[in-house]
Order: sequence, then C-alpha cells, then structure tokens
Amino acid sequence: MSYKEKLLQDKRLTTTAQVVVDKYFDKLSSELTIDPNLITEWALVCFPFVNKPQGRLERNFYKQFKESLLNEAIKLSMDIKSNQFKYDLFREGYLIDPDGQTRRIAKQNVRDKLLDRILLVGLNKLSAPLFTGYNSYAYMPNTSPSLAVYDLIRDYRRNNIKQIVTLDIKNFFLNIEHEPLIQKLKLITQDELAIKLITEQLKLSVIKSDGSKEKNESKGLYYGPVLSPWLSNLYMHAIHEFFETSIMQSINDKALYYRYSDDQAILLENPNDKEKVIEMLSGKLAELGLSINNDKTQEFLADNTGTINNFTWLGYDILLGKDKFKISISSKSKYRFMNSIKPEIDALKNDNLFKAYIKDQCKGRLVSMLKGFINFYKITNDYEEISSLVYEILDMIEDVKLRDELELILIKAIRSKVNEGCSLLTLL
Repeated sequence: MSYKEKLLQDKRLTTTAQVVVDKYFDKLSSELTIDPNLITEWALVCFPFVNKPQGRLERNFYKQFKESLLNEAIKLSMDIKSNQFKYDLFREGYLIDPDGQTRRIAKQNVRDKLLDRILLVGLNKLSAPLFTGYNSYAYMPNTSPSLAVYDLIRDYRRNNIKQIVTLDIKNFFLNIEHEPLIQKLKLITQDELAIKLITEQLKLSVIKSDGSKEKNESKGLYYGPVLSPWLSNLYMHAIHEFFETSIMQSINDKALYYRYSDDQAILLENPNDKEKVIEMLSGKLAELGLSINNDKTQEFLADNTGTINNFTWLGYDILLGKDKFKISISSKSKYRFMNSIKPEIDALKNDNLFKAYIKDQCKGRLVSMLKGFINFYKITNDYEEISSLVYEILDMIEDVKLRDELELILIKAIRSKVNEGCSLLTLL
C-alpha cells in the first residue's frame, strides 16, 4: 500500500480531508515544494496526526489550537509566505518507551508539530524509492519492529545461517553531524524553504526544566521532534548501501543486514566472516562520526540442528529454527517496563490538593504506555502473557472505578492487537 493510499484509508481523516489528500498529494510531495497556498489545506489534513499531549495544560493549548484550526492554518500559511515563520524553542521532557526505558526528549508546540507533519508527508513520499529494497524498518510508513522480526525469522529459515550478530550505535542521535545530514537531505529535495526550515530546527536550543537553555550547534538530534526520526533514518541509510556493495563484495558467503533505527542484526552463513564485516562496518560508521557500542554487541551461534535458542533483539526473546520459532517478551524489557510504570501507580495514591489533576495526567500516561506495550508485543501472539502483565499492573490500582475503566480499554486493545500479530505470523 502506498503512503497516499494509507492516508486516504486512515479513519482519523474527515471526508473533506481525504479529498484534499487525493487532490493535492502528488503536487505537494513530488518535489516537496512548500506552496504557502497549500499549507492551509494540508494543515487541516495533517492535524489529526499531531499527537495529543498528555499534560492537562498542554492539552488545553492543543484544544484551543484545534478549535481555531482554520485560523491557525491560515496564519501559518501567511507566516511562511512572508518569511516570518520561526520555530519556537524546544522544551525539555521525558518519555517512557514501550520496553520501559526512560528517554529525555525535546517537546515541540502544536503549531511546529503541525508544520513538521506537513513536511513529513513530502519527505516520506520522496524518500520511498531510496529506502525501498533494504531491510530498514524504522520511522517510515508501513514499517515496525514486529515487521523487522518477522522478516529476520523468514530469512533465517530460508538460508543456511550459522551466526547472528546484533549491535547498536553509541549515543546515536547525539552524534549525528548536521552538515553531512543536510547534504544528504539535499539529495532528497532541492526546495530551499524546506532545507532552510530543517536547518534552523537542527540548531534550536532546548529550554531545560530549570529555565536554562541548552544549545545545539553542529551535531546531534533531539528525541521528540516530529522530523528527528526521519532525519536519523536518512543519515543511517548509507550503511545499507555500503553493506550491499562493499561488504558483500569482500566476502564469499551470504550475509544479511537488518536495521531498526540504530539497532542492527547481521545474519552470517560463515561465522569466519564476522571480524571482517564488523571491521568494515566500523570504518564506515567512523566516516559518519558514529561508533559501535561494544558493550551491547551480542553474538548468537546456531547449533547442529540450525537452532538458536537464546536470540534477543528489539526487546523480544526469539527461538529460531528451521521448522520452528517462538517470540516472547524479553525478561529485561518486562522488568524495565514494570519499573517505569510504578511511579505512575504511586502518583495515583497521592492525596493532596492536586489529586484530581495528578490522577487525570497519570490515567492518560498509563493508557498510552500500556497501549504502546501491547502494540509492541502483539507479534508474540501470546494473549495470556500480555494479559497477565496488564492485570498485574491493574491490580496495583486502588481506585476500583478507575481500574475497571482501564480494564475495559486495555483488554479490547489486547484482543485487537494480538489478532493483528497472529495474522502476520501465519505468513511465516
């Protein structure tokens, strides 16, 4: 399914918005020319895809923006047309990943998110030919960690793989250099306004929680802004091209390369090729200002039957075999997630003047975190394991009414997502 088709089928779009997509999609994204006359229409189309903030104060700003969306869209168009648009500074925040890791992020306001969503429509369309044909699974339409795992299992079973090596990049987002990134962007689009906006955003400061400013001069992407994941993906794409040409030409046996953001997996027919592959890969990464995190590099050897019992990647425990496989939630991810959810549960017990405010915030975060967890692990096709963990968390909630409310929401989500995962696995 193309990106345009996916947009047209999205249930969040109104009928009017679908007409706008159908009418203007090719014009906007064929060259990523930011026509201010189209910004108003595209703002109306892209607003449903702007993530709703969790905090009450931020949600109020979001609600006000939504209520005056047409006026805000017209103003955005006029500011761009008159060259008056400037991104607001980022604000420091924190996010908990589906596997329980706490990540520092830079928050954008609603208007800036909306403009970046408009840019992302064009960038996704323009970069699709570049990324197509490679085992790259992050930050693009129709990709996901579960699809990465699905493809890896499929290819393992089809080939005579003897070893898998997993690795990631040390401080990946923080070490992405701006100038090479902009040069790669210029290969995607020549639109001066798009390049100007993205260049300006790369150098934005973050207002920290203590009120001080953190500058970002020549390298580093912040987690959180809408365009950061796509930009990081563009930066790392050179590794795919290098692997398929230089590395594959330097070894005699088959090797396969998979990547989700900076999490990489290399499948080798000949374990003796490992040192050469890693050495060449390290050299290419060094050219990009990046390096392998040796502390997280893992090696998995197949036994005489072609089975790997302890393979771990992207938060999944995977049993790999020629005629069998099993995917489970990794114990490390489960432990981290449970630890990350406990502060939200404890906050619900807070009995003070702000109890209603805190409860409202915690409820939103809990639902978001648990739905993210359920979606992430749907490929395990293990209804009992996912349900057991969700009920373990629900049992910590003392407010019976809130617990029952969350139970209805989450069990419905589990059934829906596990069915999706089951549909994917039947194709293996």
